Amino acid sequence: FIPSQSVCCIPILAPRRLAAMLDSPDAQTPHFCQSCGAERATLRCSRCKNVWYCHRDCQRVAWSEHKSTCTAPAERESADALYEKGMHLEEGSGDYAGAEKAYRSAVSVDPNHADAQCALAGLLMAVRADYPGAIAAYQRALDINPMLAVVYPNLCGLL
Repeated sequence: FIPSQSVCCIPILAPRRLAAMLDSPDAQTPHFCQSCGAERATLRCSRCKNVWYCHRDCQRVAWSEHKSTCTAPAERESADALYEKGMHLEEGSGDYAGAEKAYRSAVSVDPNHADAQCALAGLLMAVRADYPGAIAAYQRALDINPMLAVVYPNLCGLL
C-alpha cells in the first residue's frame, strides 16, 4: 500500500500484494476495520496479526486502545515453551532477568503450570532474595500439585 495513493480510507495495493491477498484463505473472509468499522480492511496489525484496519490513519487512532491487548505471536507461546525457554536462559546463559520474564509469562499463559511456579520461586529465592515472592510461588505450586517433592525442602527452608 502506497500512502500517497490512498483515497477515502481505501488503499491502492501493488498488483503482487493484491494477488497474494486474493489467493490467501483470509481473502474469503471479509475483515472490518477495528477503528471505523469499514468492511474489507486490508491492513493487519503487524505485531499481533489479529486486528485489521482500512488505513494507517485508522490504525493510529485505534492504537491507544489496542496496545493493551496487542501481543506478538511469539509472546503467545505455550506455557511449556516459555518454561523451557526460562530454564535454558537460567541454566544455559545465566540470564536471570530473561528467565524470570519467561517463567512469569508461562504462569500468565497457564496459571496451573506447577513447574513454572517452582522455577520462578527458586529464582526469586536464590537470585533476587525475594523470600515473600518465593513463598507465594511455592505455595501456588503446592496448591497445583501437592506431590512436587522438590518444593517441600525449599519451602520449609523459607518458613
